[in-house]
Amino acid sequence: MSDTTGRPAGSTGHIRYEVDESGVATITIDRPAKRNAMTYAVLRDFLDTVAMAGADDTARVVIVTGAGGAFCAGTDLSDLSDTPSDRRGAMPASDRSRGHSSPVRSR
Repeated sequence: MSDTTGRPAGSTGHIRYEVDESGVATITIDRPAKRNAMTYAVLRDFLDTVAMAGADDTARVVIVTGAGGAFCAGTDLSDLSDTPSDRRGAMPASDRSRGHSSPVRSR
């Protein structure tokens, strides 16, 4: 599951996931033009990526960061009018299809 290229994760292409050779995983929110504000779709991709990192045996630690000098400005409010209320949930796909599993574990 590891990847050293920083490939986009999820359907939006605004979340990157990579693991280096020493097991340091980095999840990057990559919407610098919007100061990494999250739409609901980006939030779902982010949560799916966190779950993926939690299941990645090559990742010993996970760093979450934002591209372009900002971590995350919060919710992209311009997304509210375009997102039906029943699509505004933040639950990752893995949790929607089966029971919740925590991405946090200790070794």
